[in-house]
Amino acid sequence: MKRIMFVVLFSVLVFVFAFGSPSTDAPPSVDQIVGRYVEAIGGTAAIDKITSRVSRGTVEVVGINTKGTVEIYEKAPDKLVRIVRIPGVLAWAEGFNSIMGWAFNQQAGKVEVKKGKELAAAKFEASFYRFMKLNEYYSRISLKGVETIQYRDEKRETHVIEATPNVGGTERLYFDTANGLLIRRDTQEESEDGKIPIIEYLLDYTVLDGIKVPMTSRLRQGTTVFIFRLTDVKQNVVIDDARFDKPAIR
Repeated sequence: MKRIMFVVLFSVLVFVFAFGSPSTDAPPSVDQIVGRYVEAIGGTAAIDKITSRVSRGTVEVVGINTKGTVEIYEKAPDKLVRIVRIPGVLAWAEGFNSIMGWAFNQQAGKVEVKKGKELAAAKFEASFYRFMKLNEYYSRISLKGVETIQYRDEKRETHVIEATPNVGGTERLYFDTANGLLIRRDTQEESEDGKIPIIEYLLDYTVLDGIKVPMTSRLRQGTTVFIFRLTDVKQNVVIDDARFDKPAIR
């Protein structure tokens, strides 16, 4: 009997050293990754206290020696206006007031009302808490695995979540495995020439009013790269609802 027990024990030890002990580290679930992200930026209680945001800063197009300005107005649950001005290069604005979506068409020199898929996309983009409540804003969500990406001058390991909105194309969200923050978002934009890939890096997270806000965004739209740098961010400010309505050309 002792010999049999010795043989069994020896066999187990050989298996462990040869193949390693069974792994008990299961990959995190989507809910765990999102939960960690929520905690990383400040936690649910702190996030829920923020109901509006006004951001101002600068924008530049990489390769063009000129800068412009950016203004962003956000109000929970689903109001948004973005205004970008680059003298001699670009004048662009879009918004959503909970019902109507609109965008300034620079070539036509007029403000156009969004319809169909564009309207649905505008409503989605205006969702103030969408990254904290993925299950409410995405119809399909799955963990694609771990991927190492270039992030400025270093490489970062990320958990990659693939998420499909109720209306629109599939997105890929990259959460840093070290700190839990969302550091990259891949989307697509419909155009007359087909789908244009958009890659956005979220940088320079800074604590404001108890939550972390990315103060820099590097956005590649097709072959064009924009860098947005926020210099002034105020939260829980009063914003008149009229700010989000379709404007007249001024």
